[in-house]
Amino acid sequence: MSTNTTCPTRVYSSGMWGGHVCGLTAKHEHEGVMYCKRHHPPTYKAKRQAQSDKWAEQTRREVEAGKQAAAKAAEQKRRAECFPDLLEALQLILPMAKGYAHQHNVGSNQAYCDQAESVIAKATQ
Repeated sequence: MSTNTTCPTRVYSSGMWGGHVCGLTAKHEHEGVMYCKRHHPPTYKAKRQAQSDKWAEQTRREVEAGKQAAAKAAEQKRRAECFPDLLEALQLILPMAKGYAHQHNVGSNQAYCDQAESVIAKATQ
């Protein structure tokens, strides 16, 4: 085989309907045909596989991030749906807690009652 052969691979560029022969110097043999390094089938296949693997990993990461964001949004929605019930429960329990703290002279519980009152006031504004 002559070392002065050119790559026979047909390449297509934008604006060229019929394409053209690569024409680069062919130095790599594959199954009896000489190719340039760019179009040498094993090299070309390995490069495309590496690119495909990179895209697959990127897609996997994006899908995983989307799932995590959806799960976070669902959890936030679930908690938001509980808010009215939690507020109502706190409003029902607070008078009992204040009465208990007053009757038993438990000073540290008064701070919790004050905090609960401020939370109720903030939530009902």
